[in-house]
Amino acid sequence: MVSDGPGFQFNNCNPGSNRKVKISCATLTYARTGMLEEAIESFLRQDYPNKEMVIYNTYERQHLVCTAPGVCVINAYSRPATLGETRNKCIEKCEGEFILNLDDDDIILPGYLSWLASRLEGRDWIRQDRRFCLRNGRIIGMAEQATNQSLFRKSAWAAV
Repeated sequence: MVSDGPGFQFNNCNPGSNRKVKISCATLTYARTGMLEEAIESFLRQDYPNKEMVIYNTYERQHLVCTAPGVCVINAYSRPATLGETRNKCIEKCEGEFILNLDDDDIILPGYLSWLASRLEGRDWIRQDRRFCLRNGRIIGMAEQATNQSLFRKSAWAAV
């Protein structure tokens, strides 16, 4: 951590630089465009400046296109054998130093990426303990131990 006097701290950056680490949102999808649109919208509402969303589409009868800034669509046209393989293929395409799994049925509140990044402090990963569950736009409860939206360092993932 670099300090630039009282009240100023820059995490994970070079001294004298205010470069923010790049966060990639790895998004898997299969024939759920309605939900995917909401996930994209929630990504676009983020105020964190250095971000990308990599959408990995495995539905062979669907060709997705998105021209929104920072959103990359990969149409794979075949499904790997397991969900883990699919997620790994998506993460391989991500350019960010940190990865957030953001599936097509997930949304994140505005400011969420900034909130996560502000808590990195040299860690390789961050996991939130809870998240809201919505149905038809209404909060129906809280989920405990929500691990899907963990933020982790890509190099730590590559080492596994």
